[in-house]
Order: sequence, then C-alpha cells, then structure tokens
Amino acid sequence: MIRPYDTEFSHAVRRAATGIRPQAGVDVAIEGAPLRAILCSEQSLNPAGLELLALAVTGQLRKARKQPIGETMFTHAVRRASAAWRGGKGKSPAVTGDALAIMLRSGQPALGAGERELLAELFAPIPPTVHNELQGRPGKGVGHPDVVAVMEMLRDEIAKGSAHKNAIVDTAKAFQITARTVQEYEAMTREREVALKPTD
Repeated sequence: MIRPYDTEFSHAVRRAATGIRPQAGVDVAIEGAPLRAILCSEQSLNPAGLELLALAVTGQLRKARKQPIGETMFTHAVRRASAAWRGGKGKSPAVTGDALAIMLRSGQPALGAGERELLAELFAPIPPTVHNELQGRPGKGVGHPDVVAVMEMLRDEIAKGSAHKNAIVDTAKAFQITARTVQEYEAMTREREVALKPTD
C-alpha cells in the first residue's frame, strides 16, 4: 500500500540512496528488518534515534563495539541496519545524504506513515521475488512493437504458403519465443481486429 508522503522528503531519500551501497556478504533485508518493523509501525521515534538515522545517511555513524547502556530498540535497530551499508562508489554519502539528514534533524516535514515507509525502504529494502518483481507490470498489447513484428512475420509465412502450425513454429524460432506466445499474440490481434471491425 502506498501512503502519501512529502515530495521533497522522497527526493532526499532517493538522493541519499545513491551515496550508500550494501556491505559485501551482508543481507541488508535481514539486518534492516528490526528497523523496518519499527518504522512501519505506529511506534514513536525518539530524537536520539533520528539523530543516528541522520548520521547513518551521511555515512558518519560508526559501529559501537557493544550496545550502549539505555539504548532504545529504535536506536539499536538503526545501528544494526546502518552497519550493513557503506559509502557508494564515487558518491560521498556526506553529500548525497545531507538534505535528508537536515530534514531528520529538524523534524520538518513531520514523519508520517509515508515518510517512515520511505526510510524503511532505504535501509531495509524488500528483496524482489518473482511475484512482486512482475506485479503491476502491464503486459504487451496489440500495438506493442514486438507483437506487431511477430504478427507481420506470421502473416508473411502464411502468405508464402506455410501451414498455420508451421508458420507459428518458424515465427517462434525467429524471435526466440515460445509457440504459445505467438498464439497469444495472434489471438490478441484477432480479438482487436474483431472489436474494431465496423458493424453493418
């Protein structure tokens, strides 16, 4: 679910993301999971934790040898998530994260659910799976250049005298796609032609 957020804040988060990259061999989703859980909940964010977040986005948060006494769950989660990241190649996190650090320190804009979600995604991105990687991606339609090219070749093969089934197989081989995909493109195209055909 996408929640509303401040546009300037989202730009600052995206800019800060260009200045950091994961440590080698560290799973940032696992290390950042406690921080993501806190940021995506209704739990209040204390000023010490926000200061640590500001230090983290500018690359200035140093590892603590042991957890400081009296440290909250939020500040500990920030330290843990931050340890999974390091400076980006060629871009200094002190420069790229500066705008976000200023916003975190000033409290402007107020961190609503949308802003908290953006911060969670910065430090603990959800790894793509086959399901959510393809989710929301529109399929190829009849007017897509790939579909048009496949249909032109299929019609040319049929016009040359090839059997329909052989034309489908030859077209699939030429475009390195499955015969089933060619059949789907053909069905879509025919359906579209029938829909656009003027009625008497």
